[in-house]
Amino acid sequence: MDNNVLEHRAVVSAVHADRVIVTITQSSACSGCHAAKACTAADHKERPITINHPMGDFTVGETVLLKGRYAMGRTAIIISFVVPLILLLGVALMLVHVWHLSDLYSALGTLGAVGVYYFILSFFRKSLSKKFVFYIEKIQSN
Repeated sequence: MDNNVLEHRAVVSAVHADRVIVTITQSSACSGCHAAKACTAADHKERPITINHPMGDFTVGETVLLKGRYAMGRTAIIISFVVPLILLLGVALMLVHVWHLSDLYSALGTLGAVGVYYFILSFFRKSLSKKFVFYIEKIQSN
């Protein structure tokens, strides 16, 4: 296994002419605990991921390896968490200390700024989808 490649098992949920949709199951960290069935903190979420122009023939229900580069994950974290956090803190400090607004207006302003950031980010969805590319491989049986 390559150190720069992230692998995750997925199940093919739909096959189309030019794309395959796979589903991965995200589990909380405590879902593997022996008491997970009795605990309400254990949760599982299924996430569909579209793979455009896959190499090979796949069938619905087949288990495959979903692969992507770790660098994609770091970039996604920066775009979705780090930049909004810096924006939130920067706008909050500016509104409180420079413009001397009340806490209520500062809170509304910071939430509005982060909302505008994600709204602008949504316009770049197509170019971001070209940057974040996943591929799938059949699982080799021994």
